[in-house]
Amino acid sequence: MHELGHTLCQWLKARTLMIRFHGLVALALTLALLTGSLPASAASADPLPETNDAVRDAAVEEPLLPDTDEPIVVALDLPPELQTFLAEQEASRLAEAAALEQADETTQEAAPQNAQTDPPQSLTTALSEPTPNAVVDAQEPEQSPLDELPFQSCFTAAASTYNVEESLLIGIAIVESSMDPDAVSSSNAIGLMQIKWPITGNHLGISDRQDLFDPCTNIDAGARYLRELLDDLASFAPQPRKRLALASYRLGPNGFDPNIPLPTTAQDYIEKIESQQRALSEPLSSDQTATTAGPVLPCLIQNLRKLAPITPEPSRGRAEVGRWIDARGAGCSALALIQIRNNLPVWLGTALTAERVRQVQRLLDEAINTPPKEGGRPTPRRGRG
Repeated sequence: MHELGHTLCQWLKARTLMIRFHGLVALALTLALLTGSLPASAASADPLPETNDAVRDAAVEEPLLPDTDEPIVVALDLPPELQTFLAEQEASRLAEAAALEQADETTQEAAPQNAQTDPPQSLTTALSEPTPNAVVDAQEPEQSPLDELPFQSCFTAAASTYNVEESLLIGIAIVESSMDPDAVSSSNAIGLMQIKWPITGNHLGISDRQDLFDPCTNIDAGARYLRELLDDLASFAPQPRKRLALASYRLGPNGFDPNIPLPTTAQDYIEKIESQQRALSEPLSSDQTATTAGPVLPCLIQNLRKLAPITPEPSRGRAEVGRWIDARGAGCSALALIQIRNNLPVWLGTALTAERVRQVQRLLDEAINTPPKEGGRPTPRRGRG
């Protein structure tokens, strides 16, 4: 390639010199012809300066090139192979220049965007690393008493269908069965709402005893039965009507005389249900829940829920949960104890023992049978449940 370029340069120089030589020869021949054609007198006379100068300037002087930066293009008679080679080199040079120019433009456009979107590394580190003094495990907000309530959707649907208070249905289920869908009484009352079989069940359209063990079916039957009792007492004022309907639910429609004071068993039953209904409708405030005053520690189920899974050994988890129930179980409401009872199999798994289940059930029975004090706080129950 280098030798070819050197040969080309020599050839161009020789070509230029030849062209200039031919031009000088042509100029000399032109002057000779002009001199020979002049007359003798004119030849002996003094030449006119202006004429001779004009002719000489026109013949000798080369035309002035324009003073520009544009390259001079010379038409050369090059061999075809050389022309093809030069054309390929020029195309390659232009392609490389265009590629470099495009790359520079792309880099310049991307730089401002990165400056706007990418935060400094120090700022990213500061945002991602937690502050040593930051509070990581904040206290959970207080939950509603109906949160995590078993069969919540069934109670909601039945209350809507039969236009009865949802909290009243839940209170009946707590007092009647401790919210146990498999409960069966000595009088063959079945399920959450303790529907007696077969008389009351058949009256409510249930033909298969096993259907009463389905929570939603049982709740629907209890709500329908309560609606019938309320409709039968439509002539009474709302509050006496409600109390008489609950007494009928407990003793049967013909088990008492509504015109005389209710039996003690009915009055106790009504008070238990109304206390559970108040606990559902008016949850404990945060200051009441967090207080440690008195002989009973606060019953915070979320703490027990966190305590059970963090102990890797089953025996240790069982012991930790047992100590928590011993210390705080007497201060738990019936609804809280129902949640504890229903979730213990999930929290403890194979570490759950029958004795622990019986302990929680005893606490639940006491909570149902012990009306809470005014203000919603349950009366402390002495002894290990």
